[in-house]
Amino acid sequence: MVEKNPLKITVEIRAGKPRLSQALSLEVRLSNQSEQPVMVNRRLAVGYRESQAREIFVEVFQPDSVQNIAKPAQLYQRNYSVKTDYVWLQPGQSVGTSFDLFEWYAVSAPGKYELVIYYQADESGASPPSGVLKGTWSSPRLAFEIYP
Repeated sequence: MVEKNPLKITVEIRAGKPRLSQALSLEVRLSNQSEQPVMVNRRLAVGYRESQAREIFVEVFQPDSVQNIAKPAQLYQRNYSVKTDYVWLQPGQSVGTSFDLFEWYAVSAPGKYELVIYYQADESGASPPSGVLKGTWSSPRLAFEIYP
């Protein structure tokens, strides 16, 4: 029997007509869609796939492409999560965060894109408590357009 994905990751763009010259605010929610409690890291710090001390990262694609076109927009240093950052989400519960996509990721031109949010709480170097949800989990692709 195939186990159902315990996490549902939803993303909402909080901008009418996103422009490169303005903030592009994303609202991200992790929801427990399983019938059992799931331990997650509620800090939900943004970073990059290759970076450390982060729980979420983003990839941006052109439609029908698998190549990530977004580049890191900043260098950062932060501490790894502490034990109190980890919480049990009961079935139906969620945690969320919001951030400016353009503060973290450089997209070079206006156009049509799709983005995916990834969540991971057991990255290399982190010391999560036993019971934390392991692996990298992703949202569905979300289509959006950046205007000039």
